[in-house]
Amino acid sequence: MTSARIRLARAESLLRQHDLAGTRQVLQVVVDDPEAFPAGAARDLLGRLALAEALAGRLRRAAEHARLALSLTDGHGEPPSAAPEVALAWVRTDEYDLSAAGLHSEHAEMRLSACPDALLSGLLALVRARIHRARGEVARAAGILGQPHEGLPAWLAEVVDLTRTALLAPGSRPAGGGTTAQHAIAEAAAALAAARPLSTRSPRPRPRWRTATPAAPGRWWLSWATARASRWTSGSTAG
Repeated sequence: MTSARIRLARAESLLRQHDLAGTRQVLQVVVDDPEAFPAGAARDLLGRLALAEALAGRLRRAAEHARLALSLTDGHGEPPSAAPEVALAWVRTDEYDLSAAGLHSEHAEMRLSACPDALLSGLLALVRARIHRARGEVARAAGILGQPHEGLPAWLAEVVDLTRTALLAPGSRPAGGGTTAQHAIAEAAAALAAARPLSTRSPRPRPRWRTATPAAPGRWWLSWATARASRWTSGSTAG
C-alpha cells in the first residue's frame, strides 16, 4: 500500500507538471502487474493513468483504464476519485459523443463534491465548455471557463484562459448559430496533447525528468486545434 501511495503522489505531481509521459511510466506497473496492489489502490492508480492517457490523446487506452478503475472498490467506503469519470468525459467529448460525455461529466461533478481536486475540476471545466460549444452554446461555454478556478497548475490555468479567449473571439460561433465537429472547441485538447507548457511568462527550473522543449510563444495551438477537429469528422480515434 505504501508503494501505491508513493506512486500515486508522484503521478499527481507529474500531472501537475504536465509530464504525461512520466505519469504513464510511473503508473504503467498497475497494468503490467495488477495483482501487486489492493483493489482500492489499483483503482486510484488506474484512474490517474486513464487521465494521463486521455490528455495525451490515447483514447482507447484511456477508456479501458477508466472503465477498469470504475469497476474496482477499496472495501473501506472511501469516496472514489473523479479521475476516471473525467477521463471518460474527455474521451467521449473527443469522440464527439456528447450524450455520454455529459453523463460522465455529471458523475465526475458528484465525485468532486465529495472529494475536491483542483486539477480535476479544471479539466472538467474544459470538458463541460467543449460540450456546450459543440452544441452551439458559446456563452455558456465561456461562462464556465470564466468562473474562478483556484489551485490550477500554471499550464492548465493558461489553457483555460486561452480557450475562453478563443471562444469569445469574433467568428467563434458558426454562421447561423449551428455547430459542426470542425467548429467544436479543440483548443484545450490540442494544447494538452502537445505535452508541454504553454507559457514562458513565469519561467521555473525544469524538473530533471522533463526533456520536452518549451513551446514557442504564439497562437500555434489554433492550427493544431484545426487538425484535431478535422480528425473528429473522419470518425477516427487515437489508440
